[in-house]
Amino acid sequence: MIISHQHKFIFIKTRKTAGSSLENILYRYLGPDDMCTGSEGDGTPRLNTNLESGHVGAAYFKKHFKEPWNNYFTFAVERNPWDKMVSHYFFLKAHNSFKARRPFTNFVMDFAERFTDWGKYADESGIIVDKVFKYETLDIDLFKTTNIPYNRELTKTFKKSGLRPRKAKDYQRFYDNISKRKVKEIFHREIKTFHYTFD
Repeated sequence: MIISHQHKFIFIKTRKTAGSSLENILYRYLGPDDMCTGSEGDGTPRLNTNLESGHVGAAYFKKHFKEPWNNYFTFAVERNPWDKMVSHYFFLKAHNSFKARRPFTNFVMDFAERFTDWGKYADESGIIVDKVFKYETLDIDLFKTTNIPYNRELTKTFKKSGLRPRKAKDYQRFYDNISKRKVKEIFHREIKTFHYTFD
C-alpha cells in the first residue's frame, strides 16, 4: 500500500498482481512524508506507517484518509483469476503452506473464495477506484499514466518471480471442469468486468 502526497496517488495492493514489485519500484519516487507498508521479505522499507498488512482495501483509505482518497489518483491491479489461482498455489507451495499440500483442484475448491480481491477496490456499487490496471498489460499501461512515476522498471524486476515452474506458465493445464467452474463462480465479477476468459 502506498499513499504518495508528493505525486498525489494511492496504490491499493492486491495479491499476485506484481504488487510487491510495483511497491518496490514506486518506493524510489516517494517523498519524506509519503506512506508505504513495504515488505522486509521483498526488500522494500516501511515508510511512515505501522500497518502490518500491505493489502488494505479502499474502505480503509476512505475512513482514515478521506481527503487524499477524494483528491488523489487511486488505483489497483487485477489479474486473470484462473492464472491468479495457479500463481497463489505455487507461491504457497514454495512457502510450504498446508493450503498447497493437496492437488490443485482441491486447493481451488477449498480456498478460491479467500483469494478474490474485488472488495479491495470495489463495493456493492461497483469499482470505486479511479483505475484498475490489468496485470497482463500493466507495464505499458502504467508507462502511459502521467501521474504515476514509472519508467518501465517492471520489465527488469519481479520481486516474487521464480516460484512458479516454467511449465506452469500455461495455467489452463492445471484445471479440470470442476475447478474451472469454481473459479468462474467465485470470480464472476472480475471475469465480467475485465472480460477475462479461460483461454
